Amino acid sequence: MAQDIPPENSLPELEPSEPQPDRLHYLKILALVILIPAALLLGFSSFQEYRVFQQATEHLMQADTLAGQEKPREALLELEKCVAAYPGYYEAYNLMAALHYHEQNFEAAAHAYKRGLQALPDHGLLHLNTAEMLIYANRHAEALPFAERAVQLLPGDPRPSQLIQRCRTEMARDTAP
Repeated sequence: MAQDIPPENSLPELEPSEPQPDRLHYLKILALVILIPAALLLGFSSFQEYRVFQQATEHLMQADTLAGQEKPREALLELEKCVAAYPGYYEAYNLMAALHYHEQNFEAAAHAYKRGLQALPDHGLLHLNTAEMLIYANRHAEALPFAERAVQLLPGDPRPSQLIQRCRTEMARDTAP
């Protein structure tokens, strides 16, 4: 009796299966049992605040999907819903800026990061990224304070110091006769 042995590098093809409704229900309950205490530990003062965060996360995930499908306008609309619901969502501002950066709209990318800084004024990566987008937009003098603040907020990270040096070099070129 000969057995069919698949070639070494081939995997058997499997039909994807839809999760069963009872399994989905079980997973949702499990998520609630785990996530509610975790949400409270993470600083959410109430279940309602957690639900707002969860809804914002759903908008962020939808935006990420739309961005992957190269639908930046639709993604930006979802991101606006996300930050309207939960203004402190760093990832939303980061994705907004990334979408603008992809289109080489550095001014809009810098604006997205600045909006993030209104909600999270001591977020080191937002300061760093704001400085970088302003440098790309050739606004070196405006970028410098963001890079300097990033040095304070991101100790040990060499990137803010590199941006400061770049700002100073470009500003010196701009003032040279």
